[in-house]
Amino acid sequence: MKIRNIKLREILATNSKRTIEVEIDTGRAKTRYGVPMGTSTGKYEAKSFNFENVSKTFPVVKNNFIGKNFRNLQEVDDLLRKIDGTDDFSHIGANLALGISAACLKAFAYEENAQVFEYLRGRIMPKPLCNLAGGWVESEIQEFLVYPKTQRSFKEEVFNIANIYLELEKILEKHDKRFLHGKNLESAWTTTLKTEVLMDLMHKHFHGRNINLGVDVAGNYNKRNLKQQYIFMSKLIKKYQLGYVEDPFKEDEFESFSSLKRNFRDVLICGDDLIATNLRRLDEAIKKDAVNAIIVKPNQIGTITDVRKVVEHAKRNNIATIISHRSGETEDELIAQLGVGLECDMAKIGISGERICKINEFIRIEERLKS
Repeated sequence: MKIRNIKLREILATNSKRTIEVEIDTGRAKTRYGVPMGTSTGKYEAKSFNFENVSKTFPVVKNNFIGKNFRNLQEVDDLLRKIDGTDDFSHIGANLALGISAACLKAFAYEENAQVFEYLRGRIMPKPLCNLAGGWVESEIQEFLVYPKTQRSFKEEVFNIANIYLELEKILEKHDKRFLHGKNLESAWTTTLKTEVLMDLMHKHFHGRNINLGVDVAGNYNKRNLKQQYIFMSKLIKKYQLGYVEDPFKEDEFESFSSLKRNFRDVLICGDDLIATNLRRLDEAIKKDAVNAIIVKPNQIGTITDVRKVVEHAKRNNIATIISHRSGETEDELIAQLGVGLECDMAKIGISGERICKINEFIRIEERLKS
């Protein structure tokens, strides 16, 4: 595949903040990728920069790509690493690197007359992991999540979760006198109810509906000391039969993750900021037996090749993989293609608002797989 041109443009993310989009022209295909951004970001994520700063290094990057032939995505991503020269893309920016890597992935698939998931040889649908309610970084629980216990089809289960999401709106109308049908950045319901009041309601109304309850704690923002937080998380897991707990502690607390995992072997103890889609961080977590699930966010690491290496290494070590959106998304549907293409166990994609473009892409992929 020969790169004829690369364009860089500034676009808006779903949080109305500015992000970048990269467009690749191979002569046979024009493909583009709008790069998402996070609001709650960990210190181990690769570095991303605003449009003005990316624009300064873009000409050098572009000149290294124009006119070159690439046999596969590994060659594209190796060149990006070589141009940048740092471990965390602190020279050209992980968002620029990902934009080029992802747009090239789409172009490689196009040239094989395939969708991305087909190009990656994936055929397994992940389970949807959906954020129904939550506050934001000041809350003791950032997200209240559900996902199916068993899955006959993605479409059937995501429709079930959509019904639950709408039912929760009616429940909040009744029990939260200050509920104004507000939504957070990921279109989950915002509520003034205390954690355990909300979880009591969710457990009461939705238990037995083929769903597990889960939480994303965003532990970096936890205000309790470590012992208090451990007791709090243990209580929630036991009381509400949680099946999934993400970032229960701060991003360097490997030992606490490990202890919680040992004490609750049937629960997915998931690392997001703890791992940051980073192979070295994943290795450390494996050595310390800290997690049995990881969040996979491509913009945390910068190239699709690196994402694939993390997913494959996690699978070899029996760690569940969860492809995930960011709070500042774009309309790009690539994570749905990656979720199936890399055969991730779950996909964290929301359930409402602009997140629907990812959900509907999963539905279309499933239909194609069954045809």
